[in-house]
Amino acid sequence: MTLKIYTLTGELLYRDTWEAQSGDDQKREWKTTNQNQQVIGRGIYIYVLQAEKEDGNVLQAIKRMVVTDD
Repeated sequence: MTLKIYTLTGELLYRDTWEAQSGDDQKREWKTTNQNQQVIGRGIYIYVLQAEKEDGNVLQAIKRMVVTDD
C-alpha cells in the first residue's frame, strides 16, 4: 500500500509504503511533517491511498483532510 500526502498546489509532502496484511485493520500515523522532517502548518491537504489487489488491479482513494492546531 502507498500513502501520499500533497499540498493543494500538488507538492508531495509525505510518502509511506508498506505491505498490506489481509483481514487486518491497519493504521498509519502521520506526524504532520514533510519529507525533510519539517512540521507543516495547518491547512487543507490531499491524500492518495493506493492498494494493489492480488490480480494486479490498483484501488485508489483520493480525499481531502484538514490539519488544525492541537
